[in-house]
Amino acid sequence: MEKKDLYEKYPEIFSVDTNDKMPFALFGIECGRGWLGLLDELCADLVKIASDEGRPAPKVSQVKEKFGSLRFYVDAASDAMYARIDEAEDRSSKICEKCGKRGKTTEVDGWWCTLCPEHLAEYRNKSI
Repeated sequence: MEKKDLYEKYPEIFSVDTNDKMPFALFGIECGRGWLGLLDELCADLVKIASDEGRPAPKVSQVKEKFGSLRFYVDAASDAMYARIDEAEDRSSKICEKCGKRGKTTEVDGWWCTLCPEHLAEYRNKSI
């Protein structure tokens, strides 16, 4: 899965006004491929919750990594939607941002990231 696949699959969440100055409009999804499956599940659930509640799906304003976990900011959402976003953000701290395997949040050269043992070793070897 690629980032563009999510944009195409969930246009109600990822649609952007060309005059928009929000971070998502400027930078798109700002996280590694390892979390794209997690984002796919999250977006599917948000669309379903919105449908069940009879309201539009929330529009994303920013998607990024911060301190080793996902941050998914939307314009407006219900309590159920925010709870689902919180759950996805929590899960991201156990998923390698690079590959999607089980990972652990750790500090590498002053940066917090969530990586599997293989990618953590790669990063540690690069910093030597």
